[in-house]
Amino acid sequence: MKLLYVICTFALLVNCKNSFAQETPKIPLKNGLVYYTFTNKLDNTKKCLSNYVNVVDFTLKMNDKTKEMTDSKSKPLYDKNYFVFANAGRSKGLCIDTTYNGALAFSVPTKIKPTRLYNLGKKKLFSQSIEAKIEIVFLNKSEYTLKLKGFTYKTTAGSIAKMENEEHPLGEMYKDFQADDKKSKDQINLYNDIDFIVNEINRIVKEIFVELYQVDELD
Repeated sequence: MKLLYVICTFALLVNCKNSFAQETPKIPLKNGLVYYTFTNKLDNTKKCLSNYVNVVDFTLKMNDKTKEMTDSKSKPLYDKNYFVFANAGRSKGLCIDTTYNGALAFSVPTKIKPTRLYNLGKKKLFSQSIEAKIEIVFLNKSEYTLKLKGFTYKTTAGSIAKMENEEHPLGEMYKDFQADDKKSKDQINLYNDIDFIVNEINRIVKEIFVELYQVDELD
C-alpha cells in the first residue's frame, strides 16, 4: 500500500509539472524579435480581397470585433483590464504584390511584470502597453498573408512630477521570461494572452473578409 501511495504521489507531481509546462506559451521569434505570420486562402470569386480593405466597413468591423475580446463575457480576456485596438490600414485596390500597413495596440494591467528580471526600481508604474505592426500582403485574388511584427513593450513610470517613457522589444522581454526559473502565474498568463490576442486578430481579419465578400457576391 505504501509503494502504491509513493507511485501515485510521483505521478501527480509529474502531471503537475507537465501541466505547468503546457501552460507556458510558445511565442514565435525571428532574429530575436516576436514575429507572427498567417497565410489564408478564401473562396471569393467576384473581386480581389484587397478591394475590401478600402471600405469603411472593414475598419469599423475590426474595431468592433477587437473590442469584443475584452467586453464580451464569453471571451477569455473579459474583465482582465486589457484594451485592444487594431486597424488594417488602407488599400490601393491592387490585387497582388501589395502590402497594407495597420497597427495593433493593447494596454497591459500594471500589476503584471513581463518578467521578474525587468525592474523599474523605485519608479511607480503608471501604464504599460504592447504595440505591433499589422501587414496584410495579398498574394493573389483570394490569398493573403497576415503578418504581425515589430512588437514593442512600452511603459510610463516615475512620479507625478516626472514621468518617463521607455520602450523595449517584446522579444527581449520574452527571452528574459523564458530564462527565468521563477515564472509567475501572471507572467505566464500575460504571454498566453498575447498569443491569444494575435491569433484572434488572424481570425477576425479572415472573418471580416468573408462577411464582406459574401454580401458583395449575393448580386
